[in-house]
Amino acid sequence: MATNFVAEAWSELAIGLVFIGLRLYFRYMHTGMEGITWDDLLMILAGLLYACETTAAHLIVAAWHNGGNNSFTPDIRAKLDPNSEKWRHAVNGSKAHVFGWFMYTSLVWTLKCCWTIYYSRMTNGIHRMDVRIKLAWALNGITYLAAVCMILFKCWPLHRQWQIYPDPGNTCYPGASKLNVLFITTINVATDLFLMAIPIPIIHGAKLSMKKKIPLFILFSGGHIVIIFGILRCVTLVTVGPTEPSESGHWSVRESFVAVLISNAPMVFPLLKRIPNDTAWASDEAIVVDGKFAVLQEGAVGEKDGGPAQDGNRGSVAGRAVSIRHEPDCGHAHNHGGILKTREWQLSEVYEEGGRRKFED
Repeated sequence: MATNFVAEAWSELAIGLVFIGLRLYFRYMHTGMEGITWDDLLMILAGLLYACETTAAHLIVAAWHNGGNNSFTPDIRAKLDPNSEKWRHAVNGSKAHVFGWFMYTSLVWTLKCCWTIYYSRMTNGIHRMDVRIKLAWALNGITYLAAVCMILFKCWPLHRQWQIYPDPGNTCYPGASKLNVLFITTINVATDLFLMAIPIPIIHGAKLSMKKKIPLFILFSGGHIVIIFGILRCVTLVTVGPTEPSESGHWSVRESFVAVLISNAPMVFPLLKRIPNDTAWASDEAIVVDGKFAVLQEGAVGEKDGGPAQDGNRGSVAGRAVSIRHEPDCGHAHNHGGILKTREWQLSEVYEEGGRRKFED
């Protein structure tokens, strides 16, 4: 069982790091170094945190044999020799659980920050959306500090979290504390739901058919999968009992794995689909602006307010609706009496004989 979990954990880490690498590669190839944004840099930090979390899980399972201060009955606690190997495994395993909680929490909230930065670009200039972004930042900061305080101060002094005898109680079991997992799961789910609600009005108001909106709703609602894994972890911990916490740790690593994949999906998906250069996913430039929303649409290449586009203005943009952007170009916009002039571009993808792809007016 331990060998299977170790193999699973490291395999998931490898896949997660590949996704992060693909995200950075895709961004660099389409925008260069100047196109690297803060959410890309934070994703590198997320990869390091994920590696640390996986290492902690590996040590708990492989080195400390699922040890923890919650792994003993009252009789065994009273008789256990402080110099024994089992005692050492329990102490070190508990310390690794505390470290693992820090890494898990830091990883998850780093990913939330990545989403917040991503949404701030998506909603830039849209009426009232800046308020939601500010609330998201405040919610991220407050809940992260609350989670850290819960990990540290739910049982104080800190050394009680790896105390064996006398029994410190469930609250002081870092690998099985019901208070800890219930609290962190609650604030984690709450912040995820808030973040997932940010793009909903943009997608709903976009100039797309429902057939094209549904995939976008699904893509930007991937956090529901992470929520399900978090709830499964919480239920597992609450139901397996204080002496069998290993399954909780397994779900923690799985939740982190899914969170990393979903957080990189909007940037990696076009690469896997071989979408050409200059897609809305690859860069943050506006594709369609109508004063409220921006959206990549199917249709003919052309300027809505200025006639057909010239050949030099054509971009290799996939015809499918793959993203939503509202990025006013303040540096190049024409301001006439306080009125910002915007242009709408519509692009479609057609196939020539032989399967070659091109774009037409």
